[in-house]
Amino acid sequence: MRHEILIVGRGGQGVLLLGRLIGLIASKYMNYYTSGTEHYASETRGGESRVDMVIADSLEEAFNFVSATNPHIMILLYPYNLDSYLKLAQRETFVFLDKTFHQGEVRTEAKLYAHEYTRLAERLLNNPRVANMLLLGHVVKVTNLLPLDYVKMGIAELLDKRYHEANFKALEAGFNLPA
Repeated sequence: MRHEILIVGRGGQGVLLLGRLIGLIASKYMNYYTSGTEHYASETRGGESRVDMVIADSLEEAFNFVSATNPHIMILLYPYNLDSYLKLAQRETFVFLDKTFHQGEVRTEAKLYAHEYTRLAERLLNNPRVANMLLLGHVVKVTNLLPLDYVKMGIAELLDKRYHEANFKALEAGFNLPA
């Protein structure tokens, strides 16, 4: 088993947190090998942040990983270079797009899940900053890559206790979206 994951957004959207959380869950709780790279642009500059990662059941499959070239899952929180990223998607790729920031038509043969995740987080939870966890809940439901209980354990381990409740609610809200 080998899954490449690509997460793209802008500074401040929790892109790196998503990558670290997925990596922690896969390696610590599920006993997989993970490898990845991070690129971060600050929120004040509004630049692109990106995580490329691989989850594999053997060290050989995870070794020498530099970037996602055949992603199994794409999480696009902001539409930087959307057309370029969608060119990486195959028919079997799960693409999760936050439509809050992209109103145009999206053309892909991949399995597209496009919702206004940020607006939904703001509307349901009064907090757009947890849109990343809402989206992760949807990813968990649709792909079955990570067990929901492990994601909650990872959140509890990585985040300060004062942020648990909001992130757990966001995760559940995303998990309750239609598959």
